[in-house]
Amino acid sequence: LDYIDEIQRKRILIWERYVQNLGQLKKNHPFLLPSIPEYASNNAHIFYLNCSNLEERIALMKYLGDKGIRTTFHYLSLHKSKFFGDLHDGRNLPESDQWSNSILRLPLYTELSTSQVDKVSDAILKFYHA
Repeated sequence: LDYIDEIQRKRILIWERYVQNLGQLKKNHPFLLPSIPEYASNNAHIFYLNCSNLEERIALMKYLGDKGIRTTFHYLSLHKSKFFGDLHDGRNLPESDQWSNSILRLPLYTELSTSQVDKVSDAILKFYHA
């Protein structure tokens, strides 16, 4: 906790670098990048892409992995989890499943350098032909 301000500052700089580098994706993929509503603040906890579907996410993860860039998915639909699955009433929850299938977390940690963020960003732009 003694270093929280410095940690937050570094994480926000990385988050903003991703936004700057990947901003051109909004032209053809408007929902790909995260956004922070004006009423909210950004803690830069994660930076993610919202892929169109599971197949796109898998393809992007493989593409980045082949370039030495490790990414991960983030959310599991609660109604499909071992913890809650037996309690779920069986309703179809397509929005939950869509987010679960489409979110891809990019590397974001305080030791991540600007050149590493640029490498990740460049690979993503090439994947999307941007």
